[in-house]
Amino acid sequence: MFSRQISQKLPSALLAHATGLARATVRTPKFCRINAPRVPGRQLSCTPRWQDAHGKAAPYTHPPPPPLDGIAPAPAQPRVAFETQEPRLSITFTCTVPDCGTRSTHEFTKRSYQKGIVIVQCPGCESRHLIADHLGWFKESTEEGKLKTVEDLMRAKGESVKRGRIGAGGVIEHAPEES
Repeated sequence: MFSRQISQKLPSALLAHATGLARATVRTPKFCRINAPRVPGRQLSCTPRWQDAHGKAAPYTHPPPPPLDGIAPAPAQPRVAFETQEPRLSITFTCTVPDCGTRSTHEFTKRSYQKGIVIVQCPGCESRHLIADHLGWFKESTEEGKLKTVEDLMRAKGESVKRGRIGAGGVIEHAPEES
């Protein structure tokens, strides 16, 4: 509409210059223009394609680059977990607090049992039980740090500890200790 009004008042040489200036002032950068035909009464596509720096249509995502020097791309590798699963231990015991006697199972890392501290809470009476103390935080409970795990504490009291293994399919294996 703007160019029609100008064309009636200006000679053709001036018209080309004025129209070019008008277009230059409202021109959008190439990288954000939508590449769609300008047809009256027709709507734009729901999935717009943007023009790249060379004026070619480019989708939102880019295809993988072509192989270098005719070398075929390597086959897709299976995904590798970011962290390896840390070995875990489990303990099942009966709470020794008077009027409780709740039997419960707790799981913790093998590293914390062998080098750190493990404290579990009874779901019945909510008392906390010391399972392992390798840092010496509870010296009064571990005879000045000599007894570091629940196995050591139980042996000192004359009680036995049974070790088992959970195998494939949840099978629990228990074998007597070798002498």
